[in-house]
Amino acid sequence: MSNKYQVVVVGAGPSGSSAAYFLGKAGVSVILLDKSEFPRPKLCGGAISPRALSVLDEMDFTPKIEYYQKITGVKFISPRGEVVTGNVPKIPNFRDFGYVVPRTSLDSLLKNHAINAGNVEFAQEEVVDLISKNGCITGIKTKRGQKINSDVVVLASGAMSRLAQRYNLIRHQKERTMLALEGRFDGIKTDDKLLIYFQKDILPAYFWIFPEGNGRANVGLGISDLTKKVNPFEIYRDIISSNKTVKQILNGSNLVDTPRTWLIRSKNPRETALASGVLAVGDSGGFANQFTGEGIYYALQSGKFAAKAISEAVRTGDFSSEGLSTFRTLSEEFNEDIDASDKLIQAFKDPERINEIIEQSGKSPELNSLLQGVVTNVIPKSEVIRFLQ
Repeated sequence: MSNKYQVVVVGAGPSGSSAAYFLGKAGVSVILLDKSEFPRPKLCGGAISPRALSVLDEMDFTPKIEYYQKITGVKFISPRGEVVTGNVPKIPNFRDFGYVVPRTSLDSLLKNHAINAGNVEFAQEEVVDLISKNGCITGIKTKRGQKINSDVVVLASGAMSRLAQRYNLIRHQKERTMLALEGRFDGIKTDDKLLIYFQKDILPAYFWIFPEGNGRANVGLGISDLTKKVNPFEIYRDIISSNKTVKQILNGSNLVDTPRTWLIRSKNPRETALASGVLAVGDSGGFANQFTGEGIYYALQSGKFAAKAISEAVRTGDFSSEGLSTFRTLSEEFNEDIDASDKLIQAFKDPERINEIIEQSGKSPELNSLLQGVVTNVIPKSEVIRFLQ
């Protein structure tokens, strides 16, 4: 490991590995740092949408996950318990399926893929601060006291990134925070559908069962409104013990990973913050969808956007916030998605409204297809809003 690289990427999750991969392919020298030894556990549902697959295709990565659990659609359960199942709609330029890949496996595969692409080194180091000179970030400091100089630092160290907060790259007026909880069960009778249950106490978020294959599943829930005085662990246990469909699926299974919580943060991309010599991607930059909870696509895509912006800055030699502003421009791709998600969050606060929507989707193939497409991220969320108006 040298003490000078063109780019330091802090965090080797999907966003950091994506940024490192695309930078390496562009001929930019990168050091990819993470405090953990891989493979390492990571809390996340692990669902990879068809839209996320489109980025993984650009990375020539998809063949590495083809033996994991394929997902062909979603099984919805309304607050009153009605079950409606469908398939991922066939949309040009997208597959009609996705995958569930545990993040322990996915992150390790992505990190190694980025390294093997060329021009990327990896080191297990914990970054504790950034180096600043004349108002511009010029590198990082590690916990062991080492300094690495760079033209640009990419922060990809998760939703709780202290560095992203310290340098004002995450906290914005319209930021949303979702609390998520997950455990894992073994011995489950699952199929190739995601299960999403809109339980009334956690609306507009939901309870989920994401099959991982071989009788194992990721079982969790989210809470979007953190002002609600509810105990997520109690709700989790109550759903598992009382919902008819969930009980049937989990009957005879065993809890193998104790449920734990984490936070999902998202912000309005129009407020994407930049500082000279540094930018934040993935959860560190607030790139996640607050309605569905999806983060992997936004991580991969924001990493790719960062690589494009930095490659342009390398060409011009301008690493100021203005020189990196292409990142903000590219991130505007997320604007319509986030705006529509805000409206869906409002619509999905009312359990009776959701009962009506799911009941109608059981009778209307068009609405069913729209809901399937929105959750699996192949249809713009604005389309279902227009249908429901």
